[in-house]
Amino acid sequence: MKPMRYEELLRKAFGFASDGKYGDRSCDPADLAEAGLFTDGNLNNVKIGAGYAFVILSTAVINEKDSSIEDGEHDRLDQFLERAISCSNVSELSDIIAEYEDTVISKYFVMSNGIITFK
Repeated sequence: MKPMRYEELLRKAFGFASDGKYGDRSCDPADLAEAGLFTDGNLNNVKIGAGYAFVILSTAVINEKDSSIEDGEHDRLDQFLERAISCSNVSELSDIIAEYEDTVISKYFVMSNGIITFK
């Protein structure tokens, strides 16, 4: 299930960036949104993929919700990228992805009929 969370994160972010729809493979120009890549042997690639997804969604949150974001939230959003880059295995990255989903995606976004939008 952990590899699927990785793939779903990327598909959400890439889809959001392109047309707001949950991304299919065509929304992933680098072919990183693939659960099968989520192994320690591909750690650098999956760190790049997750980090890019974090930046896409966090930047959108900052741009859209800036005036309502609590103190320290900008830094917390930025730290997800830093944590992803510095993790040493996919288990750590999986925990970071789960935290991002639980505290950022669920707070700011909603999925409805395959479309991800702001709450």
